[in-house]
Amino acid sequence: MTSIKKVSASALMLFFTATAVTTYAQTPQEQQQDQQQQVTSQQDQSTSVSDDDLKKFAAVLPKVQEKSQKAQAEIVSVIEDNGMKTDRFQEIQMAKMQHQDSDASKEEMETFDKISGQLEVLQPKLQKDIEDVVTSGGLTLEKFQSIAMAIQTDQTLQAKLKGMMMGE
Repeated sequence: MTSIKKVSASALMLFFTATAVTTYAQTPQEQQQDQQQQVTSQQDQSTSVSDDDLKKFAAVLPKVQEKSQKAQAEIVSVIEDNGMKTDRFQEIQMAKMQHQDSDASKEEMETFDKISGQLEVLQPKLQKDIEDVVTSGGLTLEKFQSIAMAIQTDQTLQAKLKGMMMGE
C-alpha cells in the first residue's frame, strides 16, 4: 500500500505541475478540515509572494509544464506498455487508495502491481527533473508550490502572473 501512495502522490504532483496536495485514506470530515487549513494557509501565503518570486515563477512555469507533460507521457507509456489502459489503472488505484474492493481480476491486479513498481522506480527521476527546472529558476520546490497554491486563490496574483506571462 505504501508504494501505491508514493506513486499516487508523485503522479498527482506531476499531473498538476507540482501543485496538488493529495490526502490518503481520510474521512470526508478530515479532508474538509485539511481543505480549510489549506485555504487559511493559502491566504497567508498569497500576501507573502514578492514580485521577484512571482517573476521567477512566471519564468519557470512553462518549463515545469513542459516537464510535467513529458512525465505524464512517460507514466502513460509505462501503463500502456504493460497492457493496461490508463483509465483502468486509475480506477484500480482509486479503489486501493480508498480501501475499497476492486472488481479487478487477478491478472489485472498482477499487472497493476507490476506497473506500480515500475512507476515507483521512475518517480524519483521525474521528480528530480521538475525540481531541477524549478531550482534553476531560483526557487525551491516548496516555494514554487506555495506560490502556485497562492495563485489559485488570489485574483490579484493571478492578474499579475497573467501580465508577466504575456510580457506586459
